[in-house]
Amino acid sequence: MADEGTIEFEDGSKFEGELIGDVPNGHGVLTGPVLGRYEGEFQNGKFSGQGALEMPNGLRYAGSFVDGRFEGFGKLTQPGGGMYEGEFKAAQFHGNGKLTLPDNSIWEGSFIEGAMEGEGILTLPDGRQIAGSHENGKFLPKQ
Repeated sequence: MADEGTIEFEDGSKFEGELIGDVPNGHGVLTGPVLGRYEGEFQNGKFSGQGALEMPNGLRYAGSFVDGRFEGFGKLTQPGGGMYEGEFKAAQFHGNGKLTLPDNSIWEGSFIEGAMEGEGILTLPDGRQIAGSHENGKFLPKQ
């Protein structure tokens, strides 16, 4: 059974939420100078389950975590204006997703280990759409 509590760490981070012993388990909020703010589920002291992370550099992620990493479905917003919404594996874009770049071009399709790879649709900043695939870092339009 989890108890409510607070832990303050040497690096200035602070956890408030459910604890088993002195380990975050269940729902909680972790704030700190390096991490920023995470609110969500913890398992054995690590982000696990649904949560939202806001880092000091402006990076934001909301979605599923496993063992402290982005895993499953989530939405990542980058400080420079880019955004990815889709599947993650080991904290990388992996599976189906939609990547919006700062110039408003969009790739909606397949990703493998963080790279656009496979079938999808490229939407250019002017709204034109091109079906095709990414292979080894190159976009190949369908004929």
